[in-house]
Amino acid sequence: MAVLPWGLVACSVGSGRGRIDGTVRDVACGVEVPDYHLSPDFFAADVVEDRGALDGRTSRGLMLRIQRGSYRESDSDGLVIYVRDVNDLVERGLGVPVPFDAGPDAPVEATLYLNQTCDAGFPDEFWTIPTILEAQSGTITFDALYAPDLDPNGTDISAHLDAVFQDPSQPEGRVARLEGEFSFYYQRGRPGQVFP
Repeated sequence: MAVLPWGLVACSVGSGRGRIDGTVRDVACGVEVPDYHLSPDFFAADVVEDRGALDGRTSRGLMLRIQRGSYRESDSDGLVIYVRDVNDLVERGLGVPVPFDAGPDAPVEATLYLNQTCDAGFPDEFWTIPTILEAQSGTITFDALYAPDLDPNGTDISAHLDAVFQDPSQPEGRVARLEGEFSFYYQRGRPGQVFP
């Protein structure tokens, strides 16, 4: 699975709407939901600087979190989408489907976590493997995307996606097929705080 820079996320919470539906199956957790609805009502984004380019150029990524409820990720269902270079993607043109490729240089990565649907940890008597799946195929199409270097006032973020999320080690046993859309405004301000 792709490793996303979780330690860099300090999200500003935006207001928005969304719908993400499909099917979810995880035999390890005993989950089989033929009519799954994420029903997101929490939308967050954070700009992530990547100074690791060989040419010395700094690229700006954008980390999006589309989630049900404002709980910690460990207690919620949600979707994390990482746009590796937001300026490059916007300059190439919005409205164009971007494929989800599992490679390390994919322009967009997505991870689905189902920690509310599959309660995998304490205080359960027996822990199970959390349902965290990576987008292996499908596309996402951004109709609007916050690119602060190109348009600092253009805070709209909207997209629609149609993707298959899988655990590569168990592609048929742990899989979700989702389609939907979301739209929200990036809001600068104090980061979303997590309280115990």
